[in-house]
Amino acid sequence: MKALAQFAMRGQWQAMFLTIAGAGSALFCWVSAAIIALVSLQQGPKSGGYLLFWALLPSGLLVYVYGDAGPLMLLVSAWLMASVLRLSGSLSTALLSAVPIGLVSGGVVVLFGQGYLEQLVALFDSFIASVEQSMQGGAEIGFDRPTTLQIAGILALSNAFAASATMLLGAYWQSSLYRPGLFGREYVRAVVPAATAIVLVVFAVAMVVADMANGSWAAIFCVPLVFTGLGYVHARGRAKHKGKGYFTGFYALWVVFDFIKLAVVGIALLDSVMGLRKQFLPSDSQGESDKTPTDHDKDL
Repeated sequence: MKALAQFAMRGQWQAMFLTIAGAGSALFCWVSAAIIALVSLQQGPKSGGYLLFWALLPSGLLVYVYGDAGPLMLLVSAWLMASVLRLSGSLSTALLSAVPIGLVSGGVVVLFGQGYLEQLVALFDSFIASVEQSMQGGAEIGFDRPTTLQIAGILALSNAFAASATMLLGAYWQSSLYRPGLFGREYVRAVVPAATAIVLVVFAVAMVVADMANGSWAAIFCVPLVFTGLGYVHARGRAKHKGKGYFTGFYALWVVFDFIKLAVVGIALLDSVMGLRKQFLPSDSQGESDKTPTDHDKDL
C-alpha cells in the first residue's frame, strides 16, 4: 500500500492515473478516495480538488448508467474531510465532519436517488423472500422489509464511515512518506470534546427511541466516536506493549459482534468526559489538545 502512495506522489500524472482508474469502480473507489485525501493533505485542497474533478468523470458515469452514486459521494466526502484536516490540523475536527457529510449525502440520495433506492428495496425483498421460503418448515416466518428511507440511511452511514477511513488512510500514507510516526502519535490523541460527544450520543439515542427504523441514521452521529474509541484501544495497546496479534484479534471481534461496536462508542464517550486515555499517553503528549493545532499538526 505504501508503494501505491509513493507512486501517486511521484507526479500529477501518476496520481491522476490511479485516481481515475479506481474512481469508476465500486470495488476500488476507496483507493482513489485515499489518494485524493493524501494529495489534499500534502499539497492542499486545491490540488486534491483537481484530482477530484477528473475522478468525477468515471464516477459520474456510474451514476448515469446504473444510478449508483456511492463512489462519487465517497470521493467528494473524502476530499472534504481531508480538506478539513489540512485546514484545521485537528483529527477530531476532521472526524466530526463525517456527521454532516453523512447526513447530507443521505439527504441527497433520498431527494435524487429514488429510482436507485427502489431497485435496492426490490433486491432486498427478493432476497428476504427466498430466505423465508428456505426457512419455512410448516410455520409462517416473516421478516421486516426495509424501506427506501432505511436503505438511504445505510448508504449514508456507509459513506460517512468509508470517508473517515479513507481520510485516515491518506493521513497514514502522508505520515509514512514524509513524517514517520506522526500519524500514530496524533491518532491516539484524537478525542471528541466532552460536550460534543454527549450531544452526538443524545441525538443518536433520541432517534432510535423515536423509531427503531432510524437506527442507521442514528449511527451516523456515532461515527466520530467509533474512530476515537478505536484510537483509545490503540493507545492502551501501545502503552501495554501489545503486538499485532492483539489488534488483529480485537478487530476480528469488533467486526463480528455488535456489542463490541457499542462498547467502543461507550468507551469513546467516557474517554471524552473523563479523559481515560491520559494514563496511556506518553508523558510529553499528556495535556496536549488537538483543538489548538501546532505547526506539525498542520503537516499531518
